[in-house]
Amino acid sequence: MKTFLKYDYFIQLIILIVCIVGAVMHYKDWKFIEFYYGVGGAQLISYLIRLFFKLKQTSEFRVYGLTIMPVWICLLLVDQKIYNEFTMALIGIFLLLSLLYTPIMAILYVYDCYNSYEPYKLRL
Repeated sequence: MKTFLKYDYFIQLIILIVCIVGAVMHYKDWKFIEFYYGVGGAQLISYLIRLFFKLKQTSEFRVYGLTIMPVWICLLLVDQKIYNEFTMALIGIFLLLSLLYTPIMAILYVYDCYNSYEPYKLRL
């Protein structure tokens, strides 16, 4: 578990830094949206793995799950075309709003990974 936490923290940090640099370089042509999927996909996998570990779930971890999981559910609904006009409007508004808060949540998640790894750092 401590090995996973160590690798998870460093992988999340590297992916976040690479994607921020990439987003800054491609902000004019809207390619920065691809970096949302890069960071979000890696964090979603990490979140689901950490969810099943017997770790103390911090408030940051819970808030991250409550705010990010609906985004992936909305994307899945859009991808599978499971919606009508009303729900599509709600999903669209929700996804546009998530463009604003997901960078903050990504940084919060990396910080939470660091806090989860920190107690084990001294024992390695």
